[in-house]
Amino acid sequence: LCSDQFILLETQQSIFEIFCHMENGSNNFLGIEHELRIMKLATFVASSSNKQGPNALMLLTKAVARCCKLLPKHIKKMLRTKQEGESLWVESIAQTFSTLIEIVHSFDEKSSHVIDNCIVACLKYGMMDSNEFASCSAFGGCLKVVRMLMTKSHGPGSTGMLGSFLPAQVHAMAVSHSSFQCALSRSSDVSAIAKPPDLDDYVSEDCNGLSQQLELIRLLLCTISLGANHVKVENETLATILSVYNASANAVDGLLRRLLFLYEKHCSCKDEIMMNNLRWGQISTDHNLQNINEIDNGGDESWEWFMDALELDRVRSTLSQFPATDTLEPQPSATCPKDSNDEINKNEQLVSSDVSEEESVDDESISEIGSTSKKNASALSSSMDVKDDLWRGAGDDLRYSPGFILPLILATLEAHLPHEMMDTNGCRENADEVHPDNENVNRNEEE
Repeated sequence: LCSDQFILLETQQSIFEIFCHMENGSNNFLGIEHELRIMKLATFVASSSNKQGPNALMLLTKAVARCCKLLPKHIKKMLRTKQEGESLWVESIAQTFSTLIEIVHSFDEKSSHVIDNCIVACLKYGMMDSNEFASCSAFGGCLKVVRMLMTKSHGPGSTGMLGSFLPAQVHAMAVSHSSFQCALSRSSDVSAIAKPPDLDDYVSEDCNGLSQQLELIRLLLCTISLGANHVKVENETLATILSVYNASANAVDGLLRRLLFLYEKHCSCKDEIMMNNLRWGQISTDHNLQNINEIDNGGDESWEWFMDALELDRVRSTLSQFPATDTLEPQPSATCPKDSNDEINKNEQLVSSDVSEEESVDDESISEIGSTSKKNASALSSSMDVKDDLWRGAGDDLRYSPGFILPLILATLEAHLPHEMMDTNGCRENADEVHPDNENVNRNEEE
């Protein structure tokens, strides 16, 4: 019936009444599998109707509200029972919820508190330690729901807010979570779980393989793109991100580098990010970021840490399969598995279009250089397929990111160049070379 777009108003009304019974707490006869089937039917009914009348919109509203209650309920049950089947139900609810968010156009403002409660629960439980579970797709699905709600409410073309939370508030809640570092450092290896026969009709492959780590980074990217002027980042948060960053060319590090770039671009950090602050991995963990500014102001900070951080095996891998598409200004990753970043790209473009005229005047001195580099980058990207730039070796892609490493190499070389000073004629001379006049004075003093 849905494929033929032959939906009677009585059908919509019947499904709507079922949701009303569920909302009133009289659902003593339907299991989770039947509720998911009804929500999927409601999604098909609303999306296949040529003219979405008030009944279809109310049906979507009821379905969204029901997902807001089901998702936290089954997340808690999953964490309590630690059963694989329950985690798959959470994945299915999250995927159904994501589909509903995509097609819903308006929402009842009276039910905004239900969405707020769902966002809080998804952030609270979606970022918990997932090491005890064979798959972290359920956790990633919860974070994906929050990201889609933010995009739908505050992104380009939004028709109304789904809930009352702002992107900056969601960002603050995420980075202040007690398991933020654990969720951010959680590797993206997702183990395949055999689905029970009764789950085959409900679990979507789109939710299969969602990584808690990737979805958390995407959520942070989404919030900084939508609330660039309001997001604030503490030094502790920056230190956590740098400790997870591995300066590689893989998808996770590409997103983290993009995140660091947006933080710096929008001046979100409490202190300015200096070149010498960009220690990554274990070196960042061992280094006290609170003392960096004092050392940088003194100008005596050495770059020995950078030489110690470089690994020869990774250097060889980088040179043997050089990631030529890795640009100096990190672009939204095109190699992220499964879930595209289209909505994040649109958000970032929207923020970039709001740049004031004063800022463009301040950048006038470098506009020519910037336009030349952009032309070269576009010519390079057009002549080279992104697939040809992917890692073809064994194991993980540990090649260094040229856009991140090369500026640090130049800074290290500059720091170790011989000290220069200006002579009376305005010419540069090496301070290590003795001035002829000084030689004569020294000889006279010796005589």
